[in-house]
Amino acid sequence: MSTPICTWSFLSSLVTALPENLGKSFAQAVTASDEAQPNRLPPRIRMGDKVYIKISQKVYEAEIVDCQLHLHGRVTLQKGDPSLTTRGLKQKLVGIWPQLRNWFVTPLGRGFFEFKFQSMEDMKKVWAMNSVNLKSGILKNFYWSKDFDPLTQTQSHAQLWIRLMHLPQEYWRQTTLFDIASGFGTPISINKATQSRLFGHYARILVDVDMSDTLFETVVVECEGYAFPVIMEYKRKLAFYQHCKLLGHYIQQCHRLNSTQPQVYSGYQPKNFTKQEVQKSKDASVLLVSQKVTTMIESLQFKYTTSIRPRIKPQPLIVLLWVWLIPI
Repeated sequence: MSTPICTWSFLSSLVTALPENLGKSFAQAVTASDEAQPNRLPPRIRMGDKVYIKISQKVYEAEIVDCQLHLHGRVTLQKGDPSLTTRGLKQKLVGIWPQLRNWFVTPLGRGFFEFKFQSMEDMKKVWAMNSVNLKSGILKNFYWSKDFDPLTQTQSHAQLWIRLMHLPQEYWRQTTLFDIASGFGTPISINKATQSRLFGHYARILVDVDMSDTLFETVVVECEGYAFPVIMEYKRKLAFYQHCKLLGHYIQQCHRLNSTQPQVYSGYQPKNFTKQEVQKSKDASVLLVSQKVTTMIESLQFKYTTSIRPRIKPQPLIVLLWVWLIPI
């Protein structure tokens, strides 16, 4: 664009050149966006009464990487505790986690929440706490997992302290300890005694373990041209029931299978009986009563026969019992 010509010299100082690049307008930005273009959307495939859509695998994998800094948590309220909102939970945790910055919480429903942290170090600090006392409930954090559904969630992970027994000192660096502990679960942290090497009987590591999987007690550590077994001990192994997929009890303690409460029926369901069924039921009832009366009479005959007063005869009593049976 050429420089404008001003005939009045006193206005020449007010003339400025127009900027060459003004940037994109909102309409241009929306038009250029790949996410907003209809031709970029996946095709819709209809099969029967369902519609199938294939999402972008690249975008999905990028989100999976971002979620590695997330944790899932569940708030359990005791009887009588007031309900807890997301804002109330945030305010309580700010006082409990004062050293953390720029973390977020998202409600998922049914008492579940998802926490997002800025660094892996912050995430592991919170994860190592396991349970947090909120004074109006308990927050239990566990490892983030994909395809998380609060409606079908069953807790099978637990944090356990393990001991790597008789491990040589050259394998006591944190990186090496985490590599060895990964054979049993996901390592979280090591205690101060292990970090400072106060004693070398065993290395103590906090590991997140899937209790529904096989719990191994030995791992073979491989080096360049050398391998040796390491024995591991669980400090406190939690009970896990394979039937209910729940932590904390065995099959002998399952209230679902060993319930002693009587069954409660919704209501009486009348049934229309035929005349033959009614007559058959009456005959069976009369037969049952007559058998009981006969047994009673025989026992009374034996009692009065062996009595010290033989002059009392049971015949009148027998007649009375049979007379009582006639109305039935």
